[in-house]
Amino acid sequence: MQKIINISKKALAVAGIVFAATLSTMSANAQGNPAGPGTSGSGVKANGQAPAQAGAPIDGGVSLLIVATAAYTSRKMAKIKATKKAVI
Repeated sequence: MQKIINISKKALAVAGIVFAATLSTMSANAQGNPAGPGTSGSGVKANGQAPAQAGAPIDGGVSLLIVATAAYTSRKMAKIKATKKAVI
C-alpha cells in the first residue's frame, strides 16, 4: 500500500510540474490593431506598417521560480530520505 502511495505522489508531482510548465509557456492574446484600408486580410495598417504582434507573456519569470523551487524541494527531500534511512 505504501508503494502505491509513493508512486501516486511522484506521479502527482510530475503532473504538477508539467502543468506549471504548460501555464508558463502560454501567452495572453490581447486584441490586435485593426488592419488598414488594404484588401481583406492584407495585414497592412493605414500608415503602411505591418500590425504588431498581439501576444503578452503571462508569467514574467514565475516559471523559473517554480522550476527552481521544485528542484530545490526534490533535492532536499532526497537528502532527508537518505538521512532517515541511514538512521534506521
